[in-house]
Amino acid sequence: MHNRLTGKPQIRFYEGEKGIVNVLWDSLRCRSGTLHATFAMKELQEVPGIEKINEYRDARIEQGIKMQVIRSAEKDTMDIWPTNSEELRELRFAPSSYNIAMTTLIYDNNVALISSKTENYGLIIESEEFATFQRSLFESLWTISQPDNHFDRTEPDK
Repeated sequence: MHNRLTGKPQIRFYEGEKGIVNVLWDSLRCRSGTLHATFAMKELQEVPGIEKINEYRDARIEQGIKMQVIRSAEKDTMDIWPTNSEELRELRFAPSSYNIAMTTLIYDNNVALISSKTENYGLIIESEEFATFQRSLFESLWTISQPDNHFDRTEPDK
């Protein structure tokens, strides 16, 4: 589903695991050099799975795209993907009162959303105003989130 009217946001909706992978990989079109993300770790481990996320990570690093990512410490089920300067990733953990239930990627004028396996969809909204607003919300949450206590591990992730 696409909305291509001039002056209106472009919205792309993708269903299923293949759609989620398409949405994730779309963020690699990032021209600014930095992704701002919230990762719902439990959900990402289910769909698209750790192997696909690691492939995505490798492609992101190869392209030199930095990532600032916020996760929920309470929902992290594995000790993976910490702050790591070689992998161009800085991690913070949201306050426990915040529920990171969806993965969000903010890049350029795009906001990508990835649902849980239950709803099983990905969505990309291309809108300068929406992306600016979402980036502001991200920066506010980033400010009150705690840095990863494994700060700057440089050995490769598993």
